Amino acid sequence: MPGCNAFDLAVRIMQFAENLERTVAEPDGHAAPRIDYRRRRYLRTCAKELAEAACAAKPETEGARLGKKYAKEFETGSEHAEDAGVLSEACLALVNGDDDPAATFRETVDRGAEGEALNDLGIELRAIGRLEDAVIAHQQAAAIFREVGDRRGEGIALNDLGVALRDMRRLEDAVIAHQQAAAIFREVGDQRGEGIALNDLGVALLDTPRLEDTVIAQQKAAAIFREIGNRRGESIALNNLGNIYQRMGRFGEAITSYRQDITIYREIGDRYGEGRTLNNLGDTYQEMRQPGQAARCWREAATAMRYVGDHKQAASLAQKAANAQSRWPRWRQRTRRSSKT
Repeated sequence: MPGCNAFDLAVRIMQFAENLERTVAEPDGHAAPRIDYRRRRYLRTCAKELAEAACAAKPETEGARLGKKYAKEFETGSEHAEDAGVLSEACLALVNGDDDPAATFRETVDRGAEGEALNDLGIELRAIGRLEDAVIAHQQAAAIFREVGDRRGEGIALNDLGVALRDMRRLEDAVIAHQQAAAIFREVGDQRGEGIALNDLGVALLDTPRLEDTVIAQQKAAAIFREIGNRRGESIALNNLGNIYQRMGRFGEAITSYRQDITIYREIGDRYGEGRTLNNLGDTYQEMRQPGQAARCWREAATAMRYVGDHKQAASLAQKAANAQSRWPRWRQRTRRSSKT
């Protein structure tokens, strides 16, 4: 089961799923295209399974296993029996060394759809740790979008490429990819895309000595998201900004960013995000040797986590608060003694 053939098949399946539509009658009698989401999810899952099989130690064995699995789905008449039957035959072709196992899925599609399929495949490959293959997929997707003049698609592929490069610790290359993506989004007027690219740029820069550039990127991202009313995007940028300030020892600015972030999470009703940022705020107060403030933040964070059902995290935060509270009288006493001397 040659890896390139399996990846080709995975790309074609993803490509097919990306273009999958069915006609649904609207109430006014007109027919409109609608994506068959359940079938798309099924085919995307199959594409991921095939990519994983190609990366396995014994791809032929994995290919045969998948073929049997799809054959069983076909025989039992599952919801996706028709697709399962085709996939079963395709897997058999892979195991037997067919030169073109993707022929069943080689529908007439434009190059843009192929770019989308490759980029989606890159995301799946990154999820299973095949980072080098993910980088290649994103690079190929970006090249295709560039070829067909799809600037926004190119920006998306470049930003995803940056994330994969960051995971590989190729930080300077990641920074370049995110900068290129942000520039393209700015060029086409996609503010949301620009904000996402700037936020990812800030994350990539965080592990470099260029912390001031990180601050600038996150500030720009937060400003863009604020301008377009994307509160969740703004909150992510503010939390990242708080983390950067804390790392730089600029605790006052970290506290300001975290408090702004908490306000947004409360406005949009995201208790998990609120709890996570309260925990960060507590850590900042601890760094500033203010255990009383830290304990209050951690207790509030524990309440938020308990509300969303994360009882393990809630218990951990409650313990942090209790430990800080127990140290508070001793710390205050030491402070008073040192102020008298």
